[in-house]
Amino acid sequence: DPSPLAGLAPLGSPPRATAAAMHFATACATAAVGLAYAHAVHLVVPPGALRLVCFAPCVAANALLPVVYMDPLGEDSSVVACAVAAAAFGWWTNFKLLALASGRGQLVGHASLPMFLAVGALPIRLDPAQPESARRERRRDDDRDDDPSPSPPPSPSPSPHSHRSAAMSALALLAGKLCLLAACLELIPRLPPGATPANLAYAFALYATLGAIMDASAAVAAFAFGLRLAPHFDKPFIASSASDFWARRWNLVAGGMLRDLVYAPIVGLPPTEKRKNADAPAPAKPSGADDDAPTREEGAPATLSARSSPPPRPSPARRAVACFACFAASGLAHEAILWYLNGGGFSFAVGFGPAGARAVSPGAASVDGRWFWFFFAQAPLVLIERWPPFRRLARRTPTVAAVACALGTQVALGNALFFPPVAESGLDRRVVDDLTRR
Repeated sequence: DPSPLAGLAPLGSPPRATAAAMHFATACATAAVGLAYAHAVHLVVPPGALRLVCFAPCVAANALLPVVYMDPLGEDSSVVACAVAAAAFGWWTNFKLLALASGRGQLVGHASLPMFLAVGALPIRLDPAQPESARRERRRDDDRDDDPSPSPPPSPSPSPHSHRSAAMSALALLAGKLCLLAACLELIPRLPPGATPANLAYAFALYATLGAIMDASAAVAAFAFGLRLAPHFDKPFIASSASDFWARRWNLVAGGMLRDLVYAPIVGLPPTEKRKNADAPAPAKPSGADDDAPTREEGAPATLSARSSPPPRPSPARRAVACFACFAASGLAHEAILWYLNGGGFSFAVGFGPAGARAVSPGAASVDGRWFWFFFAQAPLVLIERWPPFRRLARRTPTVAAVACALGTQVALGNALFFPPVAESGLDRRVVDDLTRR
């Protein structure tokens, strides 16, 4: 008979939650050190290849530390914490650093180290109408790609009361997302696995989880740093087209990073950092900006000084290439995270971290590119929606019908490409177990 003490942890070993928190804190500390180093580098090294080479060590550390130190399949690990670390540091922070290497993106112009750390580490996106104090910290470069209007005039610096109000609003949204997540976790076990209702429940749970993480980050950024932030989600489940879903409603934080890093160089928009010190009035979007770009991956900032001539309008071919490239980059990032969460990363973690050397998880075999194709398939949908006959048809289509068609298309693609790898690898069950563990 097994000993009654067989299920107890060995003497001196940390509890599972404590060990997971320690691993996550290590990833956070490493990212903070890397960002502090990048901050010092960007103050003295101009944008270009040399800055990129200088950033390479912290980019590599952000990408590799979760792989070699946080085991998503380990008994003392949290798969949710592993996913957050891989997405926040291995993807989002690294995309911000890579964009800064070329003089673009959210990190441009932050002379203050605390502000640089906050914007670099937290999954946030600055509001277009930043107060003047924040404008001195950063000349904003990420206006909505489909908004041809000039940048809003500077607003007066908000009072500490407004910072607290913004933080409280973010906390209220966080509470709502947590309630939605709790409802989804109660509903999912009652639904047939793999069926469309279960997949929809998982989609709402994913929205609630990502939204809760970003709402918590927004509360910290607003209260501690006085930042005014743009929304990170905007009612994605009432999107009327693929363009509307990806450009204006779903995970606008990641969309802004893709626009800065991938879209802008392809269509030839000049770097922000070279423009920000121009002796010129407040920036405004030129008339030749990419006004009708329907997706965040396609659109790009077009802020120039008044003394600069507007860049030529990107050709349809370059915009199409940029669209495909952005969705491809998003698909590769998602595929890498799925591979890591299913244990694939540990085939390279020989002798490092708590994982040590062990065989690749069988679940990693289910990571076969379907997540990549789910995102890459969005690019043709977006380009079709830009076709003039389709636009005329869309204008005549009732809103309810457009929403049903757009969401139905996403559900069909999700049922075919997004959810099956999750179910086959057992990642869905592990995430639910992790979130419901008492």
